[in-house]
Amino acid sequence: MQRFPQRITGITALMAGLLAAAISIGSSHAATWAESFDGKFSKNYFVEPQDKGGGWSNLRINPAAGYSGNAGEVSLVKTPARKGSGAMKCVRKETGRRMEFELVNRDENASPRLNQHCWAAISILVPEGSLTHSGMVVQWHGGVPNAGQGKEYAQGPEACLRLDNGQFIYRTNYKQSKQSEPGNRVATLVEKAKPGVWYDFVFHHYFSLQDDGLTEVWVQGRKVYTQKGGNAFYYRGKFAFKFGSYGSTTGGTLYFDEAKVMTGAGSYEQVAPGGAKPLPPPATSSTPVPTACRCSRGCCLPGICSWAGRVSYPSKDRRHAQVVQSNPSISGIRQGDWLTICNSLIFNIGNLSKNCRD
Repeated sequence: MQRFPQRITGITALMAGLLAAAISIGSSHAATWAESFDGKFSKNYFVEPQDKGGGWSNLRINPAAGYSGNAGEVSLVKTPARKGSGAMKCVRKETGRRMEFELVNRDENASPRLNQHCWAAISILVPEGSLTHSGMVVQWHGGVPNAGQGKEYAQGPEACLRLDNGQFIYRTNYKQSKQSEPGNRVATLVEKAKPGVWYDFVFHHYFSLQDDGLTEVWVQGRKVYTQKGGNAFYYRGKFAFKFGSYGSTTGGTLYFDEAKVMTGAGSYEQVAPGGAKPLPPPATSSTPVPTACRCSRGCCLPGICSWAGRVSYPSKDRRHAQVVQSNPSISGIRQGDWLTICNSLIFNIGNLSKNCRD
């Protein structure tokens, strides 16, 4: 009788070990997907067309011809090409709500997963006539949950790149538990896209429900966005990577090239077009920057007096202002003039902020 619990304990330990090994093997799976769109598609990928007011569909393409329907088309062209001898042309018609190409299906082995690094790259060209486009052009999407798995919250992608009236905008969405509030983060990556120019995007995600989540984005080789923190939905754990055009208003024609995704490992150079290295951060100026005006509560008024010497502002009363570091003569302006300039700037703006009023 005493041996039976020992046997159970041994079996339990063995099963736990096997489970841990399986999880370890699964989490270490890595894969690469790449399309340069030279001549034909390398396989019969899925596309997702949807008419306005109609249902969403998931169809296989003809590798040699692509896809064409009421919502739009996905086809191969020789020009313009970012690199090589071709690119993918995506058209969302006026009657279409969605026309997307799925490079990575979420149900594939080693697709992007929760708690795993994922690198991706895509090059996008916007022609002159499509600068009014409005909608998503790249998505990481975990799919629609089953009943009872989070449908209390409106669905959306974990991350997406939008093109809205010439602006490239990045958005991440998250809901870290059933009890937590949903949230999103939005950043403008390109203020005004230039027509006919290829924009190279590189993305690095570590999707997580915890504070170790990470999102990094590079545009034209320069890192333009970094965000840490939870960046996934608690009820989804694997993601598709797709691109094209998805929106309820203006569509248009877009071109895509040099698409690549790596899961489980990777680096900027391994996914960027031509294996290029990222550009270094912009050099910082070696010229000392004077301090800004400060009030008695210690709040900073950046930029207001940065060019007018270093000024301490212990009260909103100009009589209490005092120069703590003077410049005897700069461009012919006398030392006493700096205080007058700073006073004028501050009072003309109306004391700037209620937080700086004593």
